[in-house]
Amino acid sequence: MDRRHRRTGQAWARRHPHIRLIDASRRRGPSAARNVGAAAAATESVLFCDADDRAMPGWIAAMTRGLGAASVVVGGFREPAKRPHLRATPPWRLHMDGPIYKDTFPALPAGGSGNMAVRRSDFLSVGGFDESFRAGEDIDLCWRLQLSGYELAFARDSFVASGPQTGVVAIFRQSRTHGLGDELLRARYRPLATQRVSRKEAQYVGSPPQREDEVAPSSAVTSPGRVAGRIAWALGQRVERSSKRAADAVARVRPFTPPTTC
Repeated sequence: MDRRHRRTGQAWARRHPHIRLIDASRRRGPSAARNVGAAAAATESVLFCDADDRAMPGWIAAMTRGLGAASVVVGGFREPAKRPHLRATPPWRLHMDGPIYKDTFPALPAGGSGNMAVRRSDFLSVGGFDESFRAGEDIDLCWRLQLSGYELAFARDSFVASGPQTGVVAIFRQSRTHGLGDELLRARYRPLATQRVSRKEAQYVGSPPQREDEVAPSSAVTSPGRVAGRIAWALGQRVERSSKRAADAVARVRPFTPPTTC
């Protein structure tokens, strides 16, 4: 855990003695915290859930079952059922009923780190999350694992209630960060993206839940807040693509090199 969440973690550890806190404060960012935690894990199954998300009942069991079929398992996201419709909300969570396909490299499926499980040995064999990526590190990990010969699965019975940023300013800032991630992904996988690679379909595991009382369906009716969020998100993406920060970060990206086979 990092310093920002230390007190929260300590409070949970006092309530549940089986919880072990891992100090990740020497390295910055969520990717570093995940890598440190995975390296310290005592089991082969490692699950990730972000601090602003809430796992639904049965999440651990669903993701663990999925790891029986693939080296990386991703799940879906839902919005809290009582989210206000007038406050601006980002549009990207709406499409997380299945694996993510990015225009950057549309051949391979991926998923978000807020609802992800990995086999620890396979995760470590590809170097874990790239800590230089401020966003898009989860997509990058999914692609690297598959390009290294590992399988990805989507768990239909694993959902997380998402707590994305709300408000036009917060969405604009978040969109810029994700825009930077897209530019990094584009730079790393450009040589592969130019090749004619057939789209790979993710394998599906588990059955969709029958009831979703605690979360809203992803096909929620468009609201004024949703429209405002889409505008702020699109503007942030456009600004970031032409920024000096993105240009400098892209210049430092190492292109993906496929693993050699003997």
